[in-house]
Amino acid sequence: MARETLVFYKDLGKFKKIGGFIKENCKEKDLMIHDKRVMGATIIDTLPKNTIFIRAMGSPKRKRWIEEIELKGF
Repeated sequence: MARETLVFYKDLGKFKKIGGFIKENCKEKDLMIHDKRVMGATIIDTLPKNTIFIRAMGSPKRKRWIEEIELKGF
């Protein structure tokens, strides 16, 4: 879903505002999607609370994980 969502931001001229992607259980190193870095979920706790995330989910499991991130204040 991340690739598809990024297309909308490109069309809106907001591509440069996207800092990258967060992937739960990311094991790949140096993974990129359209020149944007994919980072493991452990980075979330190091980001400022005003960080904006774009939700793109394709499964109920992902929805629960995103809800956990929202409970942290993001």
